Amino acid sequence: MSEERLAHLEMLIMEHEQTIDSLSDTIHLQQLTIQSLQRELDKFEARLTSLQSSPIRAPEDDVPPPHY
Repeated sequence: MSEERLAHLEMLIMEHEQTIDSLSDTIHLQQLTIQSLQRELDKFEARLTSLQSSPIRAPEDDVPPPHY
């Protein structure tokens, strides 16, 4: 294998390693974002559940007494 060909292959490998490292960093940041969003969603779901079980009734559930 010629020196020029070997140098070219080494450059390609180096570029691929850089690309893989960059993609790995991107995936890591995305995973952190997903985890953060999941925690926020869990909080909102808990809050919504607590509001739904609240003793306050919705206006459409408020039926007037029979004497009206």
